[in-house]
Amino acid sequence: MQKDFQQWHNKKAKIDEIVRRPFFHEREIWFCHLGANIGFEQDGSGEEFLRPIVIVRKFNNEVFWAIPLTKTDKKTQFYAEINKANIIN
Repeated sequence: MQKDFQQWHNKKAKIDEIVRRPFFHEREIWFCHLGANIGFEQDGSGEEFLRPIVIVRKFNNEVFWAIPLTKTDKKTQFYAEINKANIIN
């Protein structure tokens, strides 16, 4: 599969121009621009390079540690479906 690194470079240049960054908390799920990456790093998908993530640890207002999630429905013992019924307040 051929990756379009130039398209990702153009997208991240536009993302870098954003002045107001989103405010986030740990345990939230967001769509994030993950880009076209080298090796085994998780890529975003589509023209926007988006992928759902869960924020595991917030270090400051602009840096966090996240785990990429999937939008694909998978019915195996290693995947858990997340919906409103699974969320505990």
